[in-house]
Amino acid sequence: MYSDAGTLYVYLCYGIHWMLNIVTGERGDPQAVLIRACEGAEGPGRLTKALGIDRSFNGKALSDCGDALWIEDVPLADVQVSASTRIGIGYASPEDQAKLWRYILQR
Repeated sequence: MYSDAGTLYVYLCYGIHWMLNIVTGERGDPQAVLIRACEGAEGPGRLTKALGIDRSFNGKALSDCGDALWIEDVPLADVQVSASTRIGIGYASPEDQAKLWRYILQR
């Protein structure tokens, strides 16, 4: 996560699920977005399994992934965005559990 924006950060969670993150901050500033789903695969572990993403993607620039992985630029007018509470964070404070930090985009 300390790399340049656009770098993929892939790590193993619970020893079984690969998590795909895209670094969004400047080098040295650990900011990234966890990609949680795509059409046909809901959940970050299912997403990486469906797309064949593993540790070999870690550290690659998104721009160097070619046809293997990309992000589409969709006009906001064509997308509905809703927000809900995050899931799987029962360990967090009630205040943090209530934050609407889970975003869902639908065409």
